[in-house]
Amino acid sequence: MKVKIIHQYRDRPLDLSINDFIKDKEVIDIKYSMCAYGEDSFDSALVIYKDSDN
Repeated sequence: MKVKIIHQYRDRPLDLSINDFIKDKEVIDIKYSMCAYGEDSFDSALVIYKDSDN
C-alpha cells in the first residue's frame, strides 16, 4: 500500500489532478480536505492505493 497527497490551489480542479494520478492505479480510498483562508482556498486529497510491486 502507498499514499500520495495531492494539493490544489485555485488554478485547476482537484478532481482533474486526482484523475490524472489514479488512471493506472488500483485505488483503495481517497480522503479529501478542504480549507479556506479569506478569499483563497486550498484543497488536498490523500490517495491510498495498492503498490504495483505486491
